[in-house]
Amino acid sequence: VTTIGRHAFSGCSNLSSITLCPGVENLGHYAFYGNTVLTEVLLPKSVTYISRYAFSNVETIIGAKGSYAEEYADKLEAWLTER
Repeated sequence: VTTIGRHAFSGCSNLSSITLCPGVENLGHYAFYGNTVLTEVLLPKSVTYISRYAFSNVETIIGAKGSYAEEYADKLEAWLTER
């Protein structure tokens, strides 16, 4: 699997954490949107695209060191802190 598609896990009410496997590259629009108990997402270094609306209500996103996912996580954390 290289892509988590649009709305793939949207509204899954029992997901509390996710660890994506190496090889996943793209997270589509609203892929994990509306998962109110999802508190932690671990992203591999292979992730190179994350849709702007891939996540909502996620407290912690951790990207592999030196990766696009790490940059995304840092930017999201800064944005949430400013709100």
